[in-house]
Amino acid sequence: MNNGTYGIYLKQGNNTYSQMLNAGNGQYAIYEYSAEWHAHRYTRFTGVNLYSTSSTAGCYILYTPDGYNGSVACSAFGVYNQNPTFIWDVNATDLMNTYITSNDTSNSSDTDGAATFSTSLTFDWHNFLTPTRSWGKAGNSSYINSLNRGYWSSGTGRIWEWGYASTSALLNISDDGDGTPPNEDFVNGGTCPSRVHGDQYINFMFSAPGVTPIVEEPYLKAAVEVLLDNIGDDDGLCETNEACIYAPNIGYYQGHGDYTTQTCIFEDGTTITGVTMYAYPTNGR
Repeated sequence: MNNGTYGIYLKQGNNTYSQMLNAGNGQYAIYEYSAEWHAHRYTRFTGVNLYSTSSTAGCYILYTPDGYNGSVACSAFGVYNQNPTFIWDVNATDLMNTYITSNDTSNSSDTDGAATFSTSLTFDWHNFLTPTRSWGKAGNSSYINSLNRGYWSSGTGRIWEWGYASTSALLNISDDGDGTPPNEDFVNGGTCPSRVHGDQYINFMFSAPGVTPIVEEPYLKAAVEVLLDNIGDDDGLCETNEACIYAPNIGYYQGHGDYTTQTCIFEDGTTITGVTMYAYPTNGR
């Protein structure tokens, strides 16, 4: 997001893109480079993927054996896409509030959210009121702006809040095929939303030269695994018999607060079963 060149740059294929928000970048949303075509062949898309660019600036692949170098539709990356929805020219300007202008009571170095760059070992780079905050440039109050690109290395900086704004139209975007909100409400103690039913899964896939893709690890596309809980395999994918957190949004932010206070009754599918589903109590900053 807000990169000067590519939104995502990868030097190998075999990637799965799902529930992705790609906004405010200078060039292509996704750039893949590899010396082997088969690697790109098994790159795949699923779920809803939102872009603030037009489709012509969507994806770019470069591989050398066949001399191919050019822009292609994201849907043409591979032959194993699983019903993806691509939504272009998304207005992401209201996604986040901006940098903060009040004191962060957990940070010892800011004054009203600002500070002068320092190399002192006592400068507080790590403590913030929310886990979705960090230091950055104070170039422009709109987070999608070229003045904010790059790391903060001199002058005045600001604490930025990267959690989605509670007023953003991009919260609770559905993956029912058209990408329009809202999702079903998560009811504590009730039946889980239909988008995390046990049949709403995709398969992790990988390949080797000349080998048919091997289907591995079916996982729910709208949930993430609870890590380091001594239950699952800690790969971040929500699989059978694991504890997971509901993911109602497109992108990285899925809410905040104590997720253990919110649970729902998971409905087993033919493939994914026995999941304990949690959800963050608050969605939006």
